Amino acid sequence: MSSTNWQQWDIRLLTVLASLALSGFAVAFASLPNDDAYTYIRTAEIFLEHGVGAAISHYTWA
Repeated sequence: MSSTNWQQWDIRLLTVLASLALSGFAVAFASLPNDDAYTYIRTAEIFLEHGVGAAISHYTWA
């Protein structure tokens, strides 16, 4: 009988397969960011483009 000996497998192949499986799992079960996350990102964009004053006026509870 011939059986596959897992110890003879190339560790790189196992690593790639594990990485692909974990990446697929992460993509399949990822949730969308909540509304606050979009507000924070928009505030950061305003800060970069227009400065602190504009960012604070957009994000009033800062």
